Amino acid sequence: MVTAEHTPALDLSAPIRMEFGFEYVLIRLPAEWRLTEESFLEICSWNDGWGFEATAAGNLIVMPPASRKASSGCGHLLASVGRWSRGGGGETFGPSGLVHLPDNAMKAPDCSWLSPARTEEKSDDYDGELIPVCPDFVVEVRNVSDSVARQQEKMVQWMAYGARLGWLVDAYSERVWVYRAGREEPEELEKPDALSGEDVLPGLIVDMGQIWG
Repeated sequence: MVTAEHTPALDLSAPIRMEFGFEYVLIRLPAEWRLTEESFLEICSWNDGWGFEATAAGNLIVMPPASRKASSGCGHLLASVGRWSRGGGGETFGPSGLVHLPDNAMKAPDCSWLSPARTEEKSDDYDGELIPVCPDFVVEVRNVSDSVARQQEKMVQWMAYGARLGWLVDAYSERVWVYRAGREEPEELEKPDALSGEDVLPGLIVDMGQIWG
């Protein structure tokens, strides 16, 4: 099980403001205000229209809105994985699919897929609203306001949580970093024509031309 001590730390000490708006805003809460799934969802409901994630330390991250290019790329990837999963089984989630992780962080990749086998790992006594286990496959699409380095750190976290395959897609530099379980370094691809689901999502082929276009 991943714990806060064993998960690579994402450096949130210096929020970066950019032309588009901001990379993120970190809201630190008092230590005695224990952030539970219930209280987190309540905060989300009070602030409709804002996107939030939660850190393992119980702080909130306000996520910036997606740029047109990032949103379009995310939609294409999500549609491709969704079509595949109708035959391959499992569950596909979009950027609102929050995952409640073992160290109490609550995060949402831009696209994710949860296998039937991993779905069975869900605790029988879990009655929450979030995804209670790390997806097998996660995709992060770089927004115009994101730094590549911070997105790469986030992908390292997803792999530490138990993802088997991950893609970091940067439509601005036309690059993809492919993360695989058990490998220390990702594979960097420059403007690939297509991406494969490999042995995690067998038979999945995503045409990347629409994203680069």
